[in-house]
Amino acid sequence: HPSVKIEHITDLIRTFQLPPLENLPKRDRQHIKHLYSATQLHEAGVKFEVCTSKCYLDINFEKGVLKIPIIELNDLTGVVTRNIMALEQTRYIKNAYYTDYFILLDLLINTRKDVDLLCDKKILVNHLGDNNAVKSMINNLNKDIVWDRTRDDYIDLCKELNGFWQRRKATLKSEYFSTPWRTASTVAAIILLVLTFIQTICSIIPLEHLQQSMHSQNIKNICYCSCSSSFSISKIFFC
Repeated sequence: HPSVKIEHITDLIRTFQLPPLENLPKRDRQHIKHLYSATQLHEAGVKFEVCTSKCYLDINFEKGVLKIPIIELNDLTGVVTRNIMALEQTRYIKNAYYTDYFILLDLLINTRKDVDLLCDKKILVNHLGDNNAVKSMINNLNKDIVWDRTRDDYIDLCKELNGFWQRRKATLKSEYFSTPWRTASTVAAIILLVLTFIQTICSIIPLEHLQQSMHSQNIKNICYCSCSSSFSISKIFFC
């Protein structure tokens, strides 16, 4: 951004994460009202992959794959991010792209399982040590933030992700719960699966007890035989 005046280090860090001025996305629409969490989307079939873009504001969804650039989280991440968001609240309120990103990340992360998933996919690199700490940090970044608009492409992204989730759930309902007979069959299959699992566990436990009992009995027989042999030998020597 050669034409942008940089006033301090926080401003510089923010500028490095933005696309070129001519490619800045519009922010003319209302903020995101809802987005399913990372685990909910993953359970619906969304695949998570690392995006190769060096700007971690570049998130895209195509053909069932959500690509997110790598973000490293350490002890300084929360402080630096809050400072940048505060700068956007005062100087760049109409271009709060950094705020948009972390609000989107906040919507994706609701539980520790969401963090576990994103760490497993190498999207989040956790230097904090505890995934619960990551969840708390992300969820607390947006407190007291004034936010009435967001990037147009983020709005479209959320609509696509929510639509994907809803279509998959509708397909699941149609395949397994569309009629009373299908519902009954699905429930019966689940019950049968649970009963089979319980039966398997119950059959394993007595087998283990039997093996332990046989092992103990063998040890007793060995000891008895040893004692008998010793007694016989002593009789031979003392007769």
